[in-house]
Amino acid sequence: MSDARTAAAVETVAIGDGMWRVSREGVALGVVHVFVARDGERFMARVVDRQRRCWVRVGEYWEFERAVAALVS
Repeated sequence: MSDARTAAAVETVAIGDGMWRVSREGVALGVVHVFVARDGERFMARVVDRQRRCWVRVGEYWEFERAVAALVS
């Protein structure tokens, strides 16, 4: 995987081993984390709930691009 990816004004930057920050125009939208499940590699999209001060799972996806798209929509 690439350390930085850009598509349609959305930027992803590697921030750790298997984790990317997703932002648009400098505003962080969330993170995508890769993990290995029983049935293969998956990508989890998460956002911060600022009121509760915790991460909230948006979903799990087979493709990196779909996980990023979940944070953008």
